[in-house]
Amino acid sequence: MSRFRVIPSTRKILHALMCNPAAPEELVRQIIERADPSALRYLCHGRVLPPSVIDTMARHQDPRLREAAAEVENTPPETVTTLAGDPDGKVRRAVWLRAYAGMPVSEAAWRALSKDRRRIIRDGIVSRDDVSVAVKLLLADDPGLGDLVVLRYGTRTDADAVYQRILADGTPTAIAMALAATGRTPPPELIPLLVADPATTVVAARYDEAHAVRIANSPDVEVRRQLAADSHLPPAAADVLAADPDGQVRWALADNPAAPVTALRRLAEEGSRELRIRVFSNESTPEDLRTSMDLVVAANNHVPTVGWLAARCEDVELQARYARSPHVIFRRTAACCPHLPADAVAALAEDDDYTVRLHLAENHPDAPGELLVRMVPMGTALTAAAMMRRPQFPADALDRFTRSGLEQHRWLATYSDKLTGEQKARLAADPVPDIRELFDPAYPTAAELIAMLDDPDLEVRCRAAKHRNLPPAVMWQLFEATVTDADPHLMRLQRQQ
Repeated sequence: MSRFRVIPSTRKILHALMCNPAAPEELVRQIIERADPSALRYLCHGRVLPPSVIDTMARHQDPRLREAAAEVENTPPETVTTLAGDPDGKVRRAVWLRAYAGMPVSEAAWRALSKDRRRIIRDGIVSRDDVSVAVKLLLADDPGLGDLVVLRYGTRTDADAVYQRILADGTPTAIAMALAATGRTPPPELIPLLVADPATTVVAARYDEAHAVRIANSPDVEVRRQLAADSHLPPAAADVLAADPDGQVRWALADNPAAPVTALRRLAEEGSRELRIRVFSNESTPEDLRTSMDLVVAANNHVPTVGWLAARCEDVELQARYARSPHVIFRRTAACCPHLPADAVAALAEDDDYTVRLHLAENHPDAPGELLVRMVPMGTALTAAAMMRRPQFPADALDRFTRSGLEQHRWLATYSDKLTGEQKARLAADPVPDIRELFDPAYPTAAELIAMLDDPDLEVRCRAAKHRNLPPAVMWQLFEATVTDADPHLMRLQRQQ
């Protein structure tokens, strides 16, 4: 049993040691084996770790470490599959969450997860596009999901049999599910059943316009909001909802591409800028209505990207068309698409709107070099790094950045992967310690780092603990002091320089 006490300072020191790129592999393994798992739980998510460390975690008796192993980016597929069948539910859930973090999950692992009885995991298996139909069909016997699986992925004969059975003896909710899964219209005699059930009354509005108008006048605002967002909204109900007293109902209607033009015109007359932007951005809003709205968007006005247009980024023709839109809202969204053709890129690079130019520079791999030079200081750390590494970033601009009196420019230069030896030497002598450290392998020295370990500021001690120049022997001593409850700041270690 570990003697380790989890206190903020010791946890942070351990995290720093594990993050040290020069930490011996055996030291990392010892931290895993001897430290309290609660000190390490969130450290490994998305990281690349040595195979022996991953194996230690995956075999650890404490499920928290096995859970952490499932979150390591380079955990081998066979290990992920083993963890997908782990007796601890949190470990299995961590494997399921790998897919949502963009990490690989093999078909064998999904098959193992299909045995998990929890609905959230089974729902995820059915809904994810990256799970094979063969794995989804393993859930065909599930009492809650089986019918949906067969309707969506089963053979035509099996799907028809399930559909007919649900219509014959299903609940209104099951009938509505079957209709949605198959895209079919219900027999007329079943519509009153859907109307009468509160759970399906909004769905029934798709098939009964008179009922749709009635619930558009319902005192239940949630029912009206659901109806306003329904993709099969009847026009008569939309005209009623356009005058709804609840702003959220009108917003839902303004966002709905199924809203008729008459309802959109009525909403556009309202004074609310937020509502007008939603109407303006609606895919179904005709161009003459947009022009008549005269919606001014200044360069510093924050307007979110148009969701439906952003979601269709792969449609290059659509994106190119909206890149030439007279309306800045659409140009800002199209500028985020990395697939735009060269003529659209050239036009957006000269756009009057600052945000259009920034979106283009951040997202398009062929954004002009001079645009990158102008926009890179405005990007985030992540997008600035990507812009600096584009092959078209001008060499003379990079050299100017390394010589600049502005610290920001010199920081930006550190992101480049095209620095010459002379430029690296210049940055290695930079007056800013953090910049100098990136290019001077001897800075800070081991002696300076050891002195930092006695600093009263925990952040300074952690910085020393994670630095590559800290001698391995000192790393081991620091670890031993931490896991034996000694305070590394107060304890005088016998250090060898």
